[in-house]
Amino acid sequence: MHKAIMEASDISFFYKDRHILKNISLKINAAEVFSIIGPNGAGKTTLLNCLLDFIKPASGKIYLNGKPVDDYGRGDFCRIVSFVPQMHRPVFNYTVEEIVLMGKNPHLREFAMPSQKERDEVSETLEELKISHLKKRHYTKISGGELRMVLIARALVQASRVIIMDEPAAHLDIKNQLDILELIKKMAVERKAAVVMVVHDPAHALLYSDRIMLLKDGENVASGKPDEIVTPENLASVYGVETKIIEFEGRKIVVPIKSK
Repeated sequence: MHKAIMEASDISFFYKDRHILKNISLKINAAEVFSIIGPNGAGKTTLLNCLLDFIKPASGKIYLNGKPVDDYGRGDFCRIVSFVPQMHRPVFNYTVEEIVLMGKNPHLREFAMPSQKERDEVSETLEELKISHLKKRHYTKISGGELRMVLIARALVQASRVIIMDEPAAHLDIKNQLDILELIKKMAVERKAAVVMVVHDPAHALLYSDRIMLLKDGENVASGKPDEIVTPENLASVYGVETKIIEFEGRKIVVPIKSK
């Protein structure tokens, strides 16, 4: 059993008079993929924002390596935790190499320039992800799938132990969805990273997660192993959709039947 890198203990969050998160607790371990699923408005992105320390919970605590997140400076936090957003609109015409190299920023002294060793690490990471051909391409001129791979490369170069992702397969075609999810699973195992991701499709969570949390109306409805959480009963209760779980070539697949 791996020791938890990040923990949330009874966190709640309010927006104006709305109770967005209600006493959520979780533990995130090394070398595993932890997926958060649930319908629109369930509080998934708010939970990510709390874990990323972008917003502060109204109550409860978040711990990183056993220490309250509030005790970390931003640079120290970013040396441990990285973020791959769902949407990212490039503004400046950086090359892919420059964008990925920015993952080293939390590790550099003020006004320091990246070393050749760090540039070599970028090249090795691009090679590992099979996107080295994009190295000199402008970031504003690549496809959505390529963009997502570049953001993952930046997170890897950041050398963080926790990688948080907001719907990494969103807006991608089927091949790119599977390529990204396979990469995420491999990354968790080989780099012993703790990957936390919000997943839109429960079928993806079932196939690529080690543990899943199911949210509805800001509450943790169920947490556990994929087979325990992604069930026709749970999906009907939370999403209002009748489904069937079938097995094909040793893998379980979610088939939606009809809306209830």
